[in-house]
Amino acid sequence: MPINIQLVLHRIHAIIKNAGLVTAQPALEAAGRLYAIYNNTTSRHVYVGTAGNLQVRFRERIAAAREFGFNNAALNPIRVHAYRVIVNGQARQPNDLGFAGGIDVEHLLIRLHLNQGINLRNINKLAPYLNTSGQVINLTLTSSPALVVPAYLGGAVINAAIANLANY
Repeated sequence: MPINIQLVLHRIHAIIKNAGLVTAQPALEAAGRLYAIYNNTTSRHVYVGTAGNLQVRFRERIAAAREFGFNNAALNPIRVHAYRVIVNGQARQPNDLGFAGGIDVEHLLIRLHLNQGINLRNINKLAPYLNTSGQVINLTLTSSPALVVPAYLGGAVINAAIANLANY
């Protein structure tokens, strides 16, 4: 029986400065999420990560943006895409190591970006993903109805089947 993994783009958060306070709009969720930080003004404009609690993970990052005095011109290009993870029909919150339902979903999202020729800021998990689950992994990247998967990732939906013991 295959493992079906859906990565669903759930929210896109802007990082803004208003009255001296740097915040995410809409507010970041206090939930486990897979995320990608986008800043298209840099040569390696994507960073992929996971957080057991997205709000806690970004608390220090947002505080640093405030403390360094970043203005809206510097913050406007930054977006945080938060993904829900569904494994075999069940919502799974990823942990801080990138795993949800026993699968390294952070590594899979990194590979989705690399396979589209996107330069990443990540320094870990760049090697090919080796499926050692004993089952085929069906990976789908999609979005909530009001959002669209970024065009550079292929647009509306991406599907990949990763055979057992195959590199992806």
